[in-house]
Amino acid sequence: MGRPQVVYREAVTKEARVEEVFDRDLGGSRQVGQVRLAVGPNPRGGGNTQRVEAPEDQLPTHLDALLRQTIEEGLMSGVVLGYPVVDTWVHVLGGAFTPGLSTDLGYRLACSLALKKALTEAGPVLLEPVMRVEVVVPEEFRGEVIGDLNARGGSVELVEPKGGTNVIRASVPLKAMFGYSTSLRSGTQGRAIFTMQFSHYDRVDEKRR
Repeated sequence: MGRPQVVYREAVTKEARVEEVFDRDLGGSRQVGQVRLAVGPNPRGGGNTQRVEAPEDQLPTHLDALLRQTIEEGLMSGVVLGYPVVDTWVHVLGGAFTPGLSTDLGYRLACSLALKKALTEAGPVLLEPVMRVEVVVPEEFRGEVIGDLNARGGSVELVEPKGGTNVIRASVPLKAMFGYSTSLRSGTQGRAIFTMQFSHYDRVDEKRR
């Protein structure tokens, strides 16, 4: 049916602070909003977190839920290749409120623009799924299997002798594992077996991208 698709993620590598003003006529009405926010990286696997800590005279508290929703939606599509953003914190720091001019829609649009700008300035990177792979192979083919896993960008973590065979455990990018079953059978005369399961997301190696 074709080569399977790898589901990537995106993340940021440093902190960035931006301020965005939205002031435009939409549908015959003037929409105005101003938002200041910061983004930065959480530990890998830490998920996304967000906080609205703006003074009420800059951003009325009734906007908190609206801004949180805007951030959640914005993180669903990153600035690298449009994949969901993970392991990133977002803090809404402030803005400006002008009675009679500022609108909920204006704030929402200003927040969305600010988030995209901040993600762009925060060192965005692409993350790929990494698999935990275990290969059981006869002793005489151990070196060939290890060499092949290394060539696929894998990291061998354990080689354990077990009754004339070797159990090899490694972490390997998912995209490098397509076709591995055929390669393993060919390289070991059909005498090795392997299993794999999802381990974590990690930064894509630009040399292998």
